[in-house]
Amino acid sequence: MVVISVKSPDSLNAGTKAPNDINNILEKKFNAKIEALVLGENVFGKIKYKLKFITTMLRARMKKEVVILQFPIIERNFILNLANKERTIVLIHDIDGLRYQKEDFAKLEFSKLNLFKYMIVHNDNMKKYLQDCGIKAKLVSLEIFDYLCDGEVKQDRKIIKDVKDCTLVYAGNLTKEKSPFLHQLEKEKMKFNFNVYGTGTELDNLKGIVNYKGKYSPDELPNLLDGNLGIIWDGAYNDEDEKYCLKNYTKYNNPHKLSLYMAAGLPVVAWRKAAIARFIEKYDIGYTVNNLYEINNIDFSDYETKLENVQKIKEKVRNGDFVTEAVNKCLYEMGLRK
Repeated sequence: MVVISVKSPDSLNAGTKAPNDINNILEKKFNAKIEALVLGENVFGKIKYKLKFITTMLRARMKKEVVILQFPIIERNFILNLANKERTIVLIHDIDGLRYQKEDFAKLEFSKLNLFKYMIVHNDNMKKYLQDCGIKAKLVSLEIFDYLCDGEVKQDRKIIKDVKDCTLVYAGNLTKEKSPFLHQLEKEKMKFNFNVYGTGTELDNLKGIVNYKGKYSPDELPNLLDGNLGIIWDGAYNDEDEKYCLKNYTKYNNPHKLSLYMAAGLPVVAWRKAAIARFIEKYDIGYTVNNLYEINNIDFSDYETKLENVQKIKEKVRNGDFVTEAVNKCLYEMGLRK
């Protein structure tokens, strides 16, 4: 098995946790060879990258190896055509045309995806979206991204019975552009406390509304998050913006925050119309609401049960079980697993 990840130079320091974890999991579970290719900034670098991509694909085809392509893929269709379609799996991280609501870009992505027969998608919502857009591949739902990390959660989660004892946790980009809901909160309307982790240029605006807990690496965070509920939210504090980029995309994708909170052993709260709401309800690991102030009315009488259920998911994401199972399903469809 060969795993190919393609990065542009400006993406080397951002958003690499999920693809790197997949590389590590597949290397460990399937003895996969990892090819992390970087698109060069100058002409020589781009030629070197292209030759490496082509030789990797041709070598895998000659040896009849299974290839896993981590998508988005920075490559043209005529080179992707070098892949052995019968033994290639596309693993989707993002569909940027859908994410940014750019129809022309989405068509370009679909032209690439339609070259392949096997695909791992985030969830059943994304599966239906791709099928409705004409994707003919065999689609396997991942359910949730895995999250590798060392060590163990240091504190025991407090059993809460009332919202006044509840502390929300949010980790991510804290700017108005990425997390506008944080900047819309009114302290007098919140019966809960709020701890936030991450970076942002407007943290002073949040003083007195949330408690800033600092910035940490993705591998450190699961063992440091302090609170009772991890919040997974994009866009405005309510659903008035549900048709627009940030919130609309959550109807189809699996935010990596869910994986972070599961690795931390932390029950969650999310938007009721988000795709991950099904996962939350299926495994009974949290709550869903239409707007953030509905958290004030949550009945926490079953919080202890949800906390216990999260521990089962925690072990699976830390062990890489979800991507392992999805890849095995694809291998079964290829006739390479019984």
